[in-house]
Amino acid sequence: MKNIRSLGALALSYYMPVNNGRLMLGASAVFDRLDADIVNRSTNKKESKKSITAITVAGEGKYKYTNNPQFNIYGLVGVGYTFGNASYDTNPTIEDNANYNHFNFQFSPLGLEYGTDFKGILELGIGYKGIASAGVQYNF
Repeated sequence: MKNIRSLGALALSYYMPVNNGRLMLGASAVFDRLDADIVNRSTNKKESKKSITAITVAGEGKYKYTNNPQFNIYGLVGVGYTFGNASYDTNPTIEDNANYNHFNFQFSPLGLEYGTDFKGILELGIGYKGIASAGVQYNF
């Protein structure tokens, strides 16, 4: 495979505070897509394009190590299910176009959030959100 393209995982999450706001329970929906060119090794020419799409739905728990209104450090654990599909754009066969459904997880021992109502977040971990993720958060 060559010319691998992916935007990365896009997540939408919702959390509710428990235990005076240090523990947050919630859910996430995560979308991920990867496209790659399938190249013949002997001729070095593109034969096909493979696309992999995955949607993960997960329950998550977030624990704030600090409980500051402006800046927090937290850890996150999530368990969910991924609905995945791989397909080729030319000569599709039953074996080539397959569903890859499986249980999935997220473990992020280090998360940072900064701000009050609008927050910037940065998470480092492993799982369905990737190794490093960044984004924005809005508190209602």
